Amino acid sequence: MPSALQGAASGALGAVIALSLTFPLATAKTRLQAQRKRSAAARGSARTGGSARRPYSGAVDVITRVGREEGWGRLYSGMAPALTKAASVNFIFYYFFELLRPFFGAGAAAGAAAGAAAGAGGGGLRLAASMLHGMASGVCVQLVTLPSDLVVTRLMASGSSAGYFQTLKGVVESDGILALWDGLAPGLSLTLNPGITTLIRNVLGGASTSAARNFYVGLASKATASTLTYPWTICKVQMQIEGLRRQNSRGKDGGSGVDDSDVALKSSMQQVLARIVRENGFTGLYVGLLPQLSNAMLKEALLNMVRLEILKVVVYLSKYLWSSRKNGRRT
Repeated sequence: MPSALQGAASGALGAVIALSLTFPLATAKTRLQAQRKRSAAARGSARTGGSARRPYSGAVDVITRVGREEGWGRLYSGMAPALTKAASVNFIFYYFFELLRPFFGAGAAAGAAAGAAAGAGGGGLRLAASMLHGMASGVCVQLVTLPSDLVVTRLMASGSSAGYFQTLKGVVESDGILALWDGLAPGLSLTLNPGITTLIRNVLGGASTSAARNFYVGLASKATASTLTYPWTICKVQMQIEGLRRQNSRGKDGGSGVDDSDVALKSSMQQVLARIVRENGFTGLYVGLLPQLSNAMLKEALLNMVRLEILKVVVYLSKYLWSSRKNGRRT
């Protein structure tokens, strides 16, 4: 069984590799999630000369238009903090995942024993324990990393060339330090995502050591989890972008790729979900699902494959260094 530190290190390295390969898709899905429809011509703003910015129609449209209108480098806006965020998120997640494993493993074992005594139900308790294991690790991640997540989302959605710390400072000065946790409610709801991912990974993966199998297990688990939790993903991004719209309305950040019409006071999760449905219909809760799935599935598949291969190397090196240290002490 790997230690918490070994699991965390392999998760962080795997995430950096996976995100580096899929970053333009991440930018495309963020811009699709962040945009809002303008329901009337009057909302086409005077500040854009009376012509509203045409909404993006899909991931390909985002990538081609951003490349043509803003430069291909804009597809990588926020990449450095995004890689930092991915490494830290996965380090924290897998650290707590391995740290909490004995607790949830013990719960699963107790459930299996109880199910065996009752003749059934042990499998259900084991599955519930594995899902709660992933959710508990996800809660730890949300509480620690949401401020960084908010900054990266704003950089990717606006295509801003401002640096990480400049954007962070702007958020605090504009809306206060608690604004760094905008989107916490849907963020906590999104802990269902790692919970479902862990559940399906345990069901399909078992004790597999095949890199190819780990790839397909990651693909299937993230496809299911992302589809089921996608409305909360949209809600979280919209809540994080609201602050950027407020900044734009006050003239603190000119010209971004985010629609800043109808700027309102800070909204609750329920208000944001209701507004999305009102402006776009129920299908609005799934705008950008295809690039989200493409990005999340590919990233999780690569992460699940690479992380477990890296983990083997990390465990081997740890054992080697530990044995060398012990031998050095003896001599």
